[in-house]
Amino acid sequence: MMSLILLNTIILSIKYYGMSDQYSNALDTINLILTICFIIEVIIKWLGLGIGKYFKDPLNRFDFLVVLAGIVELILQFTVGTNTGLIVLRAFRLFRVVKLFSHLKGLTVIMNVIKSSLASVLYLTILLCVFILIYALAGRQLLAGKLTVTYDKRFHYNDFWWSCVTTFRVMTGDDWVVILYDAMNISPWFAIFYISCFIIGYYMIFSLFIGVLLSKFIREDEKKKRKAKANEALAKATENRVRSPTLTRPRKSTVGATGFAAAMKSNLALSKEEGPVLHGKSLFIFSETNSIRKKIAIVVEHKAFEIFIIIVISLNCVALATEYQNMPSTLKQVLEILDYIFTSIYIIEMIMKIIAYGFVMHKGSYLREGWNIPDFIVTILSIIGLAFPTVGALKALRAFRVVRLLSKFERSKIAVLTVISTLPIIGYVTVIVLLLYLIFAVIGMNFFGGQFWSCNDLNVTKQSDCVGTYILNGQNFTRIWANPPYNFDNIGYSLLALYEVATLSGWAEIMETAVDINGVGNQPIQNGHPENALFFIVFIIVGSFFCLNLYAAAIVHNFMKEKEKNSQRAESNEELKKRAAHQILQKAMPRENLLAPDNKLSKFVFRIVDNKYFDVVISICILLNTVALAVPFYNMPDQLNTTLDNINYFFVAVFTTEAILKIVGYGPQTYFGPKPKYFRMTWNKFDFILVVGSLVLVFAAPGQSLLNVVRVMRVARILRLVKKLKSLQKIFKTFISAIASIWNVLGIILVIYFIYAVIGVKMLGNLSYSNSYPDDRFIEEAAGINEWANFQSFPNALLTLFRISTLDRWYTVMYASTGVPECFQNPNLVCGDPGFVLYYVSFIFFQTYVALNLFLAVLIENFTDLSSTSKVTPDQLKQFKRFREVWISYDPHNTGFIPAKRFIKFLLDLKMPLGFDALKRRQAVDELDELSIRLTKDYRVEFEEVLCALSMKAYQIELPKSRKKEDNFDTYSPTIGSY
Repeated sequence: MMSLILLNTIILSIKYYGMSDQYSNALDTINLILTICFIIEVIIKWLGLGIGKYFKDPLNRFDFLVVLAGIVELILQFTVGTNTGLIVLRAFRLFRVVKLFSHLKGLTVIMNVIKSSLASVLYLTILLCVFILIYALAGRQLLAGKLTVTYDKRFHYNDFWWSCVTTFRVMTGDDWVVILYDAMNISPWFAIFYISCFIIGYYMIFSLFIGVLLSKFIREDEKKKRKAKANEALAKATENRVRSPTLTRPRKSTVGATGFAAAMKSNLALSKEEGPVLHGKSLFIFSETNSIRKKIAIVVEHKAFEIFIIIVISLNCVALATEYQNMPSTLKQVLEILDYIFTSIYIIEMIMKIIAYGFVMHKGSYLREGWNIPDFIVTILSIIGLAFPTVGALKALRAFRVVRLLSKFERSKIAVLTVISTLPIIGYVTVIVLLLYLIFAVIGMNFFGGQFWSCNDLNVTKQSDCVGTYILNGQNFTRIWANPPYNFDNIGYSLLALYEVATLSGWAEIMETAVDINGVGNQPIQNGHPENALFFIVFIIVGSFFCLNLYAAAIVHNFMKEKEKNSQRAESNEELKKRAAHQILQKAMPRENLLAPDNKLSKFVFRIVDNKYFDVVISICILLNTVALAVPFYNMPDQLNTTLDNINYFFVAVFTTEAILKIVGYGPQTYFGPKPKYFRMTWNKFDFILVVGSLVLVFAAPGQSLLNVVRVMRVARILRLVKKLKSLQKIFKTFISAIASIWNVLGIILVIYFIYAVIGVKMLGNLSYSNSYPDDRFIEEAAGINEWANFQSFPNALLTLFRISTLDRWYTVMYASTGVPECFQNPNLVCGDPGFVLYYVSFIFFQTYVALNLFLAVLIENFTDLSSTSKVTPDQLKQFKRFREVWISYDPHNTGFIPAKRFIKFLLDLKMPLGFDALKRRQAVDELDELSIRLTKDYRVEFEEVLCALSMKAYQIELPKSRKKEDNFDTYSPTIGSY
């Protein structure tokens, strides 16, 4: 039955616009036979299982509904003989593919996540509809009949339906600024209306889908853990009852991306612990004791050899980036010679490693180390490229040589392993997404197939009349009956159009065309079928909000799982203990307690700047200064300009006075920091730099470009408010702590850019500009391939790819590269090829929906790390914070020591659990003996000694001790108990 389900899916997918009657009748006959087969399957299951037991299975219930839809389709087809109502019924039959999922265990998790998230997604959709309704009604009240530019484009607030569609377009961000600017022509205050609508829809509701799906992934993991624990408990109980030996069925070994990642991880671990060991007989020729093999092994294992290969790969990448279209023949020859040299070096390296380690037959051989596999593939591709130099596609594959760089650095290896571990989950999600897209594509083919065609002469009503020429604005034009590059004429075009819609860029243009359809062979009529917009709105919710966020949630969840596994491994390496210690020290470490200086003037100033109200006044001044900096505008009145200058002078005076007062009150050393930390950036130094820059602006001559940079830097003063707001400080710390991890992800992203840029220069560099097309109805002159967006050189290719990765009208570049009919009308133009669609679709998929989601995963990981307390509970952190406060009261000068004679009183003030409750002297001495806190040479207790001892006493948390503090103790220092 599985094969019949697949055949049914294929049959529904291979229909296309313009197919012959014979072909269509053949497909209908096969559909009829398949439907009968599925009916027979249901009857057999009824007879075998019984009707009651049959309907207990959810899959059977679902299968029955699909078969029932097929029966209704047959009845309507033979009685009514029309396609009305058959379109949706036909699409339901694609859901039979779901039955395959029960036999593919890897997809079970994704299916369970989708099933458990349906209710939450429905509530989110209702919430989205509520906001659409609110903004649509508000828009009708404020803007009905007032928009002018967008009226012809149908995005207005003149009726309820188009108010909702316009609001939804703004929320998705598809060229929404056109509507925004039109409204701002009426009043600039309408910007608040549209910006708030965009933020709520695009950044809030859209992100909620990720949160919902991610929570379902986590819940699914928790279910699996509970089930595993239950099975483990049951197994233990069974083992206790029955002590007889049992036979266990061996597991089948699986080979996949996860296994490959595990192999590479083990190889990475081995490479850190010990060097490669020679095994077996290499190539059945060189034994382990062979002198040639030993010498070659010494060479390839030497660090200098590795550095040499890295330099060669780097130079090769530079050479690849140097190529461009129509370059001089001399440069071309030089680059070809360099290509031969680089390829020869790679071949020699591969041969040397194969001789040293063997090829594949025994342990430790060349291909059994995971990191050698990409090197081997790249080298083979290079050899094939040299063998067939005229094949451009093979030459373009040289771009993959940059991948070898990732295997040469430890940090990039870890990032690559993370990506590899996500491949299985990405594959499973892709299967689900393709199925959903396939369903919408089949519906789209039946609704819109062959109806997007139109004539450039708007006065023509039928295809048969679109012949000859017509006159427009005094010019003679040939009538052309053409199809836009986006259409639903076959399954390929349908999937591509839906992919474009899912990226939320250009979907409104496709929707407008669908709204105007007027039947096959007829000229479209504006707003002929406004209800067709609903198809695209529903698909965006399912295909973009849900499906694309499913990728994000899956990648983030997999990243968190890998992190959890690493944490479990790290527990034996005391990583979790270190994290707990770091959190405790962060709460307990006494901060510098500023004391008033002895000088009367300094003491007076100190009391001013140390007052909390002084800090409040400065914060208010920072906010007001930021507002003042935001007021200036082009061609503002001279009077306003003078007023703003005076306000600026006032704030410069305020911040300068603040800096002077703090230097006088705290002292220069306290304000700027001691000499060992003088060059470390602090808030005081940051503010002092801004004050000096502001004074330079006041006294320097106007008009210098460098001063404009300093002027802009003044806005950075608002960053001082970060330390005032705890929630903002947490986000700021998340960003700072994520920078190191982001660099690893950035390396992968840059490699993707490099590969696609080199391939683009080789394959797409000679394409003609779009504005040279004879008929440019569907390709705007300012878009597509032009002097600003092309692949003629590596820098241009990078810029174009960067634009595509932002999804800013990316489809215009793609359509201009795929050989649209408008291009082929001129034989002098160099047109693209439909196969280039894969180039753009794959780039957006890997760059936007995979690599960029790793950024999200890194940020969530760091945010979770800051939020989590490892093994330390919030109550424990509260106790350590109190420890700091009590310690500061006994050590106001922040010396790090307390006299031993005051230590018992310190513990009594600290109270339980870290300190003591009221104890008799004998009990206190006994307790102190157990703490084993050493005394210094001058009979004081040291901060770290006390903190470590009390942490172990109260919570059994061991904290690290600083070796630098050991100078304060004798070899046989007495303990506080003996004192």
